[in-house]
Amino acid sequence: MTENKTTKKSTKAVAIVILSIVFAISLFVLISSLAKVDLNPKFVSQPDEIYVYKANSAVPSGQITKDDDLHEEFLGYYNNMFSSSFLSALFGGRLSGYELSSNQISTSQKIYNQFENPYVKFKYDSEIALTYKNGREYKSKYDSTKTVTFKELYFEVDETNGLSEFKIYVIDYNSSLSGDKTHYVEVTLRANTYDLSQNLKHFHNSLVG
Repeated sequence: MTENKTTKKSTKAVAIVILSIVFAISLFVLISSLAKVDLNPKFVSQPDEIYVYKANSAVPSGQITKDDDLHEEFLGYYNNMFSSSFLSALFGGRLSGYELSSNQISTSQKIYNQFENPYVKFKYDSEIALTYKNGREYKSKYDSTKTVTFKELYFEVDETNGLSEFKIYVIDYNSSLSGDKTHYVEVTLRANTYDLSQNLKHFHNSLVG
């Protein structure tokens, strides 16, 4: 009789532990699905000018300056591209940061020649240092004594609806001034460009000149 009571108590204790674990996991999943994280790289500050391009075009169909009313609206769509639930970001493998990979093209080539979708250029009046997520400066692959700085970056805008791989192409400012090669850094992360893609025509209408 005593053995049966002990067994029942043990079974009850195990059941309580299992239920507690299930509750904790369910609570974690619920909170993680509601909690938002910002995946936007911190080195991408507010641009002085925004240029919008149609696919396969080297001529901008829209130019937005800081004084333009559309500037804040565009950046609203841009920032929302990187807003994700903690859970999606966790399983997407991008909570730890973003990947940086250097490459180069000849001065006769342009980075946007490889784009298949509409794209955007952010332009800055002053040089900005390219950094890792922890704030450490990114050194040039071609000269490890120099930090990569930029005044231009590009990204494509496709119609994929959902968090997916996204690339930002940062043009190494120093390499663009001299030599026969232009260096750039490909920043790989995750974003959802759908809302921006659906509203991009609105910014094409800001054609200047």
